Amino acid sequence: MPMRVKIWGVRGSIPTPGETTLRYGGNTPCVQVEIPPSENEKDSGYVVFDAGTGIRNLGNEVVKACPNGQLLRFYLFFTHLHWDHIQGLPFFSPLYRERTQIEVYGPDSSDLEGLLKNQMNPDYFPVTMDDDTVRAQIRFHLLSAEPVRIGPLTVRHHYVNHGPVGTAAGFRADSEEGSFVYIPDIEPYDYSAGLARSPHPEHREGEEKLIEFVRNADVMLFDTMFTEEDYPRHIGWGHSPAKYAVEVAAEAGVKRLGLFHYAPLREDSDIDHLTAVLEESGNKKGVEVFASREGMVIEIEGKYPDVGGD
Repeated sequence: MPMRVKIWGVRGSIPTPGETTLRYGGNTPCVQVEIPPSENEKDSGYVVFDAGTGIRNLGNEVVKACPNGQLLRFYLFFTHLHWDHIQGLPFFSPLYRERTQIEVYGPDSSDLEGLLKNQMNPDYFPVTMDDDTVRAQIRFHLLSAEPVRIGPLTVRHHYVNHGPVGTAAGFRADSEEGSFVYIPDIEPYDYSAGLARSPHPEHREGEEKLIEFVRNADVMLFDTMFTEEDYPRHIGWGHSPAKYAVEVAAEAGVKRLGLFHYAPLREDSDIDHLTAVLEESGNKKGVEVFASREGMVIEIEGKYPDVGGD
């Protein structure tokens, strides 16, 4: 069976509901990789990257389709703990369901378990994670050098340039069918204020490690928060000019590049224009470019995948 990736949230920083974001969506980051059905219960479940507001719809759909007595298992990977990547977790309905197991993975730069639980502190939210109504079994795992193997998937991480060193990661899921890379937040290692490349060896080393991590991926979702025009005003904010995503994909031999983590001010028409510009640039470099949107399903079969919606 092909690897299936479903996008539940594409927006960066803050949810943006409204008429101008209907086509691409206003929920913050959440992406699911489906695991093919297996007779071995330990090899089944849902692999989810980030718990932005998009995870609410994911949880509601899964619970609605699943009988009450059936075991649900989630493998939830956090790239980092900025608000837009965690704010959907208290509204994730499987948290409040019996016969649910949630394996949480993420960096421990500032106490993974403590910060996620503190988001549901009574000062912020009426129900704590230790409340009796939270019936799911939750276990926390710190990211380590060992990959996480879940059925046919192998999930690895790579720390990226977003905030202090070791606080934010990108993920890669590989199977016999293909490979998927998810890097929603990253800033170029070697851009200066004038968008000129820096020859500094430390910068180049970071870039080379990034390129090796994403090399030959079938599909990659990558931070395209800023345009080339507005990036110089936001250097150090931890995000990329969209042009950088195409450069990384081309250098690494990535087949398809999905634009992701749209800035709150980016309306549907802006994304249309950005996509057209980057499609042209990508075609010249041998990379197919597409705009991520909520509800999009990507099938990966070791070749150029089909992209659809539901």
